[in-house]
Amino acid sequence: MSVDTRARHAVRGLQGSVVLVAPVALPVVARRHRLSLIAGLAGALAIAFASMAVAAMLPDAHPGDDTATNPSTIPDPEIPDGQLVVLPQDDGGAVAAGVHQKNRTSTAVEPYTRFIGSAAPGTLVVATSAFGDADMVVGESGEFDLKLFFEGAPTGVTFPVTLSVGDVDHGFHFTWLWDPLNVDITVHQAYGTSDSPTPFEKFFGTAPPGTPITITSAYGSASGEAWEEGEWYLKVFFTGAPVGEAFPVSVGVGGESFSFSFTSLFDGTVEFAVHQEGTSSSSASPYTRFIGTAAPGTHILVQSAYGSKDLEVGESGEFNLKLWFSGAPTGLKFPITLSVDHEYYATFYFTSNYDPDPAGVSISQYNTESWDSAPWIKFHGTAPAGTALVALSEYGSADMVVGSSGEVYFKLYFSPLPPADVTFPVTLKVNGSVYGTYNFTSHFDGEPAGTTVTPIVTESTTADPYAKVEYWAPAGTTIALHSDYGSASVVTSSTGGGHLKLWFTSLPPKGVPFPVTIKVNGAYYGSFNFTSWYEAAGVTKTADNVYGSCSENPPFDVYLGTAPAGTTITISSAYGGATTTAGGDGGWEKQVFFSGAPLNEAFTVTVDVGGQLFYFGMVVTTP
Repeated sequence: MSVDTRARHAVRGLQGSVVLVAPVALPVVARRHRLSLIAGLAGALAIAFASMAVAAMLPDAHPGDDTATNPSTIPDPEIPDGQLVVLPQDDGGAVAAGVHQKNRTSTAVEPYTRFIGSAAPGTLVVATSAFGDADMVVGESGEFDLKLFFEGAPTGVTFPVTLSVGDVDHGFHFTWLWDPLNVDITVHQAYGTSDSPTPFEKFFGTAPPGTPITITSAYGSASGEAWEEGEWYLKVFFTGAPVGEAFPVSVGVGGESFSFSFTSLFDGTVEFAVHQEGTSSSSASPYTRFIGTAAPGTHILVQSAYGSKDLEVGESGEFNLKLWFSGAPTGLKFPITLSVDHEYYATFYFTSNYDPDPAGVSISQYNTESWDSAPWIKFHGTAPAGTALVALSEYGSADMVVGSSGEVYFKLYFSPLPPADVTFPVTLKVNGSVYGTYNFTSHFDGEPAGTTVTPIVTESTTADPYAKVEYWAPAGTTIALHSDYGSASVVTSSTGGGHLKLWFTSLPPKGVPFPVTIKVNGAYYGSFNFTSWYEAAGVTKTADNVYGSCSENPPFDVYLGTAPAGTTITISSAYGGATTTAGGDGGWEKQVFFSGAPLNEAFTVTVDVGGQLFYFGMVVTTP
């Protein structure tokens, strides 16, 4: 479906809303912007592995002790999962075979409806309304599951929603029944046990905004209140809790009390185990790493002719020791001895393959300073096809693999924002070895006044994780969140406070913290780390491209797909290429530039996903 066709659908949805929706002076709740077509494609892949019953509210949704009172008197109607039901269209006309609406009402703070059905692979499915739209492309299975969120919808008013499957339109409707003063009181316990040296538990649930929450026990307590969305979340540590003995935990929500139990499973006995990670390196600063477990307080020492390092194992019983080598000769395999509590344990080996003068590489720095709110440094030149380049700085890094053309066009955007007028180094590595160090200066100093942004959700255990910040800002302020796994933004309509959620378009790897950058009006404001604890099941190898043609300079395309976590993906063509690795959720995505590609001449791009090949066409349309 073309952009013009999609626009016509949006217009028809808006015209219908004028007829059916009566203006009501009720408060509305702002919602995150819906995803673009690229995010829709990635989201469709992620949905296939996500739980359809995940609550879209908190970072911990493990099933545990679950108590709820004051049930809603207006429940969402549900059609059982896995059933494609034939429903009549709203105008009483022909039935919409193979398509149905999952829910026509919602009491959630972020209202949405879902459409489930079947269509030919490659069909564009678009849902439009006066309060939001969403789209996706049907995959090889021939089935689709599209979620449409509504922004600014009035409560208690029924409005039309149009679902376009290819060139066929289906009419539906939706009613939002959110009432912040009548939110169900629910309490959920995340774990029930913990094997951490300092055990902890997470409780979460729903309650009317501002409701006080208290958690009490013999070994720890916590308190807070329900957020304005009717959600709450608290983490409590149990210092000195007995091992293996369950003890009671009481959770108070407003005037109601709920009882739970918790057991610490920490085992202080740890067996010694160690393995070496990395036996060779081409870097100018080579190192190896020793990872293992030992009893807390154990002394670990590694020694070689070119460096040594020691540490004392901490309370967790785990250690990670990194040994750097200085002056190691090229190509020589040398021994490393490891001692435990000052007694010899084992011998390991390492080889440095550093080449200080890579042949055929000529790279220069393009710019040395910037006054822009999003500063960047660029490198350009030539290098043999397949050469791996990495630019490193204390304000971010970037990488690329040189394509068959041998041309280098390489940008590093800095995040967090460097301090104004302070010169700092950027190191460029070629195939793991230092090629050069370049200075850069940013002159931008634009932190806005009168705006505050505070992270409030920084971890998750759900299959559909999100980060969340609380903000206060003047009207017209643009607040944005950026990460390697997705972005989100909002423009404030009035001076005051609110919340912004960042839903991740691809599932982050389990247990690996990654930065989320906060920008206000395009300027860097701050950053925080987010951690997802959810691990997706094994996935098949797939690949797709987003555009197939490009009028930008330099030209590029975006490739994405699925593969088992850690799988190497290599993208190559006659005019450029790149490599990436599948993340912990089994998803991958990579932007590839095609410098020097001829105009209006199609060429082939090969995507190697762990040995499985996929082929795509690419055309550059503008000089």
